[in-house]
This record gives sequence, structure tokens and C-alpha cells, in this order.
Amino acid sequence: MDPNVAASAIAHAQAVESQATQRVDEIQREASQYTQHIEQQALQHVQGVEIQAQHAVEAADSHARGVEMRAHQLVEQMRDVHRRELSEIQTVANQAYQNSQQQLHAMMAENSVLNQRLESQSRLLETQQSQLQELLTTVRKLQSELDFIETSECSINIASGCR
Repeated sequence: MDPNVAASAIAHAQAVESQATQRVDEIQREASQYTQHIEQQALQHVQGVEIQAQHAVEAADSHARGVEMRAHQLVEQMRDVHRRELSEIQTVANQAYQNSQQQLHAMMAENSVLNQRLESQSRLLETQQSQLQELLTTVRKLQSELDFIETSECSINIASGCR
């Protein structure tokens, strides 16, 4: 082979190789830039999704705290109502107990007065029975004496015509 042709073919091959290397380097740079661009877009998209997810989590947490706070308020309101109702019931029960105690004491006092009256009436009745007994005894004695007198008068008057 002719050394010039060979040198020319080598030079041409080296030029083609150099162009091919340049083209490969250029394609690699473009591919690297494209890959970096895609990675950057993917990273931005992921960051955007993460931000949206974070906002959604924060909104859910805020809503959950609001629901929890409202539930706590409702429980406290129910406890307050329950305490107030228990207090009212206790007040009514205490008042009813006090009223019943007052009525009991009043009835016991009235009962005591009635018992005293009954005892007094009983003593009076016993006294009256005793007096009645004495009167009956006296009446019997008087009747007996009257009978005796009539009998005696009759005996005296028999002579005069008494029955």
C-alpha cells in the first residue's frame, strides 16, 4: 500500500474517530444535561408533592386538633351540666329531707301535746269515775236510808193505815 494513501487513510480514520469521539462526547453531554434536567424536574415534582403532602398533613393535624378540642369542650359541657344537675338534685333532696324533718318534729310535738291531753283526759276520767263511784255509793246509802225511813214510817204508820 502506498504510504501516502495509508497515511491519508490513517489521517482520515483519525479525523473520523475524532469527529465520532466529539459526537459521542457531545451526545454524552446532551444526555447528561437531559438526565440532569429530568432529575431536576423529578426532584422539583417530588418536592412539590412533598410540600403538598406536608400541607395536607398539617391541615389534617389542624382539623384533628379542632375536632379534639371541640370534643373536649363538649365533654366539659356535659360534665358541667351533670355537676349542676347533681347539685340541683342534692339541693332538692336536702330541702325535702329538711322539710320532712320539720314535719316529723311538728307531728311529734303535736303527738306529744295530744298524748298529754289524752293523759290529762284519762286522769280526769279516772277522777270523774272515782267521784261517780262515790256519788253512787252516796246515792245507794241515801236510797238505803230512804228505804229505811220509808220502812220505818210505814211501820209507824201501819197503825195509821200505811200500805
